Amino acid sequence: GMGTGSANEVTTAAREAIRSAQAVFIQTERLPQLQLLMDMNIDWIAVDDLFDSAKDYAALNDAVAERLLESAAQRETAYCVFGSGLEGQQAAAQAVRQARERGIDVGIIHGVSAAAATAALAGHADGYSVHYGALDMLRVDTGRAAVLADMDRQVKAAELKVQLMELYNADTPVLVADFKSDGPETREIQLYELDRMNEYTPYT
Repeated sequence: GMGTGSANEVTTAAREAIRSAQAVFIQTERLPQLQLLMDMNIDWIAVDDLFDSAKDYAALNDAVAERLLESAAQRETAYCVFGSGLEGQQAAAQAVRQARERGIDVGIIHGVSAAAATAALAGHADGYSVHYGALDMLRVDTGRAAVLADMDRQVKAAELKVQLMELYNADTPVLVADFKSDGPETREIQLYELDRMNEYTPYT
């Protein structure tokens, strides 16, 4: 886990693992921490081509996991992902499971959680629920903060807005956080504006 973008969030353990690895893979060349890897003079291998060619998320997870395992079977390999490394990282989780099945030594180095960072930016200290991709209506507690992760497309924002407006008023305040290499950018909107923003990224 590489944290939410700022180099200050990348732990010492993560830096040491990256430096000692013989092969470093990154989730995407859009990763906010890419500048840090450049500053560390690390050569990396992105898996963007698999995102572009996979027919669905299941195929993507299979392809990413297999590429990582092929490398890990031959050399010490690191896979750098956004956030904690534990939340919403299905390809990484699959690679870990399959590595253990194949007898490949594997470890997880956790980073700063994007969900926790978002809740902190919003000033919520009394807990929160996290939703990836789709809203689990049964898990939404309107008395606590709800963090919506991976809101990377307008169509997804529109679907979430329709669901949320069954539970909240249209003018309910929403904090939008975009995580970048120099730290998060935040802005406050109202719920009805959720699908009216100018930009959506994998780190919104």
